[in-house]
Amino acid sequence: MLNTILENDSSYSVQAEALKLYSTIDKKYTLATAKHFETTNSKPLYNVLLKLYSTNPNADQLQFMQKMLWIYRGSGRTQMLSYYFDWLIKIDYNTFENSLQTLQDVINYEENQDYIGDIKYAISSLKKEWKSSLMSNENIELSKKLKGFESYFSGL
Repeated sequence: MLNTILENDSSYSVQAEALKLYSTIDKKYTLATAKHFETTNSKPLYNVLLKLYSTNPNADQLQFMQKMLWIYRGSGRTQMLSYYFDWLIKIDYNTFENSLQTLQDVINYEENQDYIGDIKYAISSLKKEWKSSLMSNENIELSKKLKGFESYFSGL
């Protein structure tokens, strides 16, 4: 039944609920199916994908995650940033490095100062969290990410 809904239902909200439910049953299938929904113009579906990707990150999601930084305005922006930064923490270093320029571009070209403030706050919080984590253990991957992050956002 969920497959039929995902493939045939015309309501994005119904598809989003079906995808969310499917993720509790078969995460592997859901991740494979999720790519199909990245090109919709539906925040309910985007929200499900953001949550799914933030807990199951991989390099193939980079373009979608970057697109979300430009799409979300107003309502939902804070939650999107939370998912984005959760994803950012967990991805491999090369994908992480490729994502930094988009964050910098949003800061440089975005006109909404509240949104820029939200991103800067998230960056600042992330740096503090990483520094605290590095004090408690030696994580080479995390150390590389923090150094890369600080070189991009040293003025914040």
